[in-house]
Amino acid sequence: MIKSRKNVILFSLITLGGSLLFWGSLILFDFKVPNLESQEPTKILPMLIYVLNGFIPSIAGLCLYIKQGEKSRLKSLLPKRENLKDTLLILGLFVLVFLTQTILYRIFVDTYDYKIILAQLGQLLPLIILGPLSEEIGWRGYLQDQFDTKYPIRVSVLIGMIWGLWHLPLFFMIGTTQQVNQMNFLTFLILVVLVSYIMTYFYIRNKGSLFIGVLIHYMYTVILTFYILGTRYSIVSDVVSIIPVAIVAVMIIFFQTKKKIV
Repeated sequence: MIKSRKNVILFSLITLGGSLLFWGSLILFDFKVPNLESQEPTKILPMLIYVLNGFIPSIAGLCLYIKQGEKSRLKSLLPKRENLKDTLLILGLFVLVFLTQTILYRIFVDTYDYKIILAQLGQLLPLIILGPLSEEIGWRGYLQDQFDTKYPIRVSVLIGMIWGLWHLPLFFMIGTTQQVNQMNFLTFLILVVLVSYIMTYFYIRNKGSLFIGVLIHYMYTVILTFYILGTRYSIVSDVVSIIPVAIVAVMIIFFQTKKKIV
């Protein structure tokens, strides 16, 4: 399943070690790092440390690629004509996920606050950079390529676990979306693993396109942000956030098994 165990271990140590060092230091010294949605002022040093670790996966992936003489890998960040069909499909799927989440929330919990969507439109551009671009050259672009494409489910779970653990300090850092909104880490980890599988499927389908990886990461981040900010936390709202994503993942597994799409 693993093409290069050494590369996987090295990349994991760099990313998880960086998260522990940079984000861990902010927790240790009780620095407040306002999330993008709060629009609050912040001290420069904590924010720089916060943002720096956000880029560690892509920095690590890029450096390791250059070391291995694969500098051309970044070209796949640009969309190609053959990506158009799946791009439209991905956009449609994630809009469907968001609508399903809000409908289920309204049925089982409370009325969703749609005003939050308009209020957060100004954050759409920053969300492309911090998250999708700052991470995907690493998670999909480097780490994904160290595994055999014959085992997408097992690979997705492993990458999703590493990806999720890298985010763990954010749940204890004052001011982050995870801490302010009292997100449950287990729920988040399940979501990350499910999204990891969806990304693996489309990434392989599009011959290792980083553009597709960035697009799915971006859509997931935007929809999760909109959903969290427009709801109040509860166990039910946590479950509701998982169900639509799980349905999409199960659908992909079904078609992959029956029609051998990947």
